[in-house]
Amino acid sequence: REAWIHYKTYAWGENELRPISKKGHSAGIFGTTKLGATIVDGLDTLFIMGMNDEFKEGRDWVDQNLHFDSINSEVSVFETIIRFVGGLLTCYAFTKDEMFISRANAIASKMLPAFDTPTGIPHALINPASGHSKNYVWASQSSSILAEVGTLHLEFQYLSDITG
Repeated sequence: REAWIHYKTYAWGENELRPISKKGHSAGIFGTTKLGATIVDGLDTLFIMGMNDEFKEGRDWVDQNLHFDSINSEVSVFETIIRFVGGLLTCYAFTKDEMFISRANAIASKMLPAFDTPTGIPHALINPASGHSKNYVWASQSSSILAEVGTLHLEFQYLSDITG
């Protein structure tokens, strides 16, 4: 509860809280956009712990603020799928709240151009606004990272199962 209270007090809507400086931080794997990664990451835990008021606050933030449509910076396909799509799908599984499916589907759709490669193995990074994707330059010959690629199936399978 204390961690949630501090995040809400000092960094609400930011991707993470830097606890020593008590400042929010939104750079790195999700570009520079405030996507509330900590909110989405924490929703399932809030639900399981019976923190209903906090869950509702997080759910309402997602409903009103979580949009990938205008993000004009590179985000990690892997992190976006496992943390945002996976987190939202988990919340749907717990609550049957259709908003979570809608958001998860919209975000997953923004990741799909990364799969438009000669092999079908997705690139590591995508700009959701433009659909341009690429691999990390530091990876051997700009290769895809199989450990990342191999973990995306669960989220896409479940999303496909519940959306038809």
